[in-house]
Amino acid sequence: MWLKFKEWADIYGPIYKTRMLGATFIVISDEKMAEELLVKRAKIYSDRPQIRSLFDSKSTHGSMEYLPLMGRNQYWARQRKFSHAYLIEAANSQYHGIMHHEVKRFLNRLLENPDDFCFSLEDMASKIMCTLTWDNPDYSVYCAKSAWGLLTQMSPAGPITNILTPLWHLPLFMNPWKKAEHKRHDEQQAWWMERLMT
Repeated sequence: MWLKFKEWADIYGPIYKTRMLGATFIVISDEKMAEELLVKRAKIYSDRPQIRSLFDSKSTHGSMEYLPLMGRNQYWARQRKFSHAYLIEAANSQYHGIMHHEVKRFLNRLLENPDDFCFSLEDMASKIMCTLTWDNPDYSVYCAKSAWGLLTQMSPAGPITNILTPLWHLPLFMNPWKKAEHKRHDEQQAWWMERLMT
């Protein structure tokens, strides 16, 4: 693909725009220009892409459901500052030994069943997060399943609406991708709200 981009750059210049499968891409073929725009002027020009198959993925309307996907809007800086403060506090407390304990459990499982490496690693990470968040590692089973559902929904290998974006705008009665996302989203949100209220 980069050969084609280089060919176009020779014709149209070091920065140009193209549309593919309903998405607009700005291609920068000059390294110095890319560094100037995307590193030195990152506050102006960097942002996250819109993931079509998620509702309000960039939290443009204030949902703030997906902090790592948020665009640089009025909520982004506040949420980033809030998260940073809590992560620093947790790191200073050495995570109360939770990580050390789960790593030992992970290494033991790895010795017993080395072929199950991916599941053991996922389980360890999920247990650490659930213990730190709710003081209950048992929530990790649902969280791992929920995370895979979200990652699949975001992936280009997930719903076709991530590639053929105009399909997302079909009316709900004839849009199986939007119906599936409503179901996944509502179930995940209900679970999180239940944890929040208990």
